[in-house]
Amino acid sequence: MGTPRVSVVIPVRDDPDRLRTCLDALSHQEGGLSDVEVLVVDNASRDPAARVVAEYPFARALNAPESGSYAARNRGIEAARGELIAFTDADCIPERSWLARGSSAVGETGLVAGRVRVFASAADAAGTPDPIESYELATAFPQQQYVRAGYGVTANLFVRRELFAAVGTFDAQLLSGGDLEWGQRARAQGVRVQYCADAVVAHPARKTWHELRRKKVRLIDGEHQRTRQSVSGRWRWRAKLLRTLAPPGGDLAAVWRRRHSLAPFWRVALVALRAHYAQVLRRWQLALG
Repeated sequence: MGTPRVSVVIPVRDDPDRLRTCLDALSHQEGGLSDVEVLVVDNASRDPAARVVAEYPFARALNAPESGSYAARNRGIEAARGELIAFTDADCIPERSWLARGSSAVGETGLVAGRVRVFASAADAAGTPDPIESYELATAFPQQQYVRAGYGVTANLFVRRELFAAVGTFDAQLLSGGDLEWGQRARAQGVRVQYCADAVVAHPARKTWHELRRKKVRLIDGEHQRTRQSVSGRWRWRAKLLRTLAPPGGDLAAVWRRRHSLAPFWRVALVALRAHYAQVLRRWQLALG
């Protein structure tokens, strides 16, 4: 294959089954993969991801020199040869038209965020998802909302290669929110992200409290890292401590809007409250050292 037009970068850590599902989906992309390279970046997996990648001739396994998902994405950027870099995650399932739609949507701005469709895998006899999955269905990955805030999550993001030369790569030290931090830098240089509802990847809803809590704590840890980088950020962090004691109005409203397709509202609301105050507790733990 000559120089690829698109490089797909997928960081992974100890997730061989879902990586296999992701690569299966990529193998069935519209138009084929003749001008696409797929780079799977192993983020210190105990069982090397190369074992899975070897099953897919179109994919290449890389190793990140340091731990962290943003360090892994930077390793993919460094190795990528395509003029366009498409990011997704090992636990995502790209729809058949994902690459075609995302690539065609990249215009002069060179930055496109696609839709992340969350789906439930556990349901009762009536087809109703359980409360934790219901909460995820209502609140997880609101990509269009993120785009209005000036960034897109790396579960579904298309970036022209030249933008990384101008803006820089991701902050490899961040545990979470590296896509937000990078988007802020890009916006400061006049780059505007566009939303493409037709470029879709599917993402499974988290099913257990352990998975959900780990996600929520990771988000707060990443926010804490970002705010510590400036004096104004540290003051904003302190100001948030009291505000976050209030109930999560946005999450509860999102659950209410979708209540007819979810578990009973009160059960999902309890999950929303529990998740919110797990984050509040983590904020105070970090504030108090």
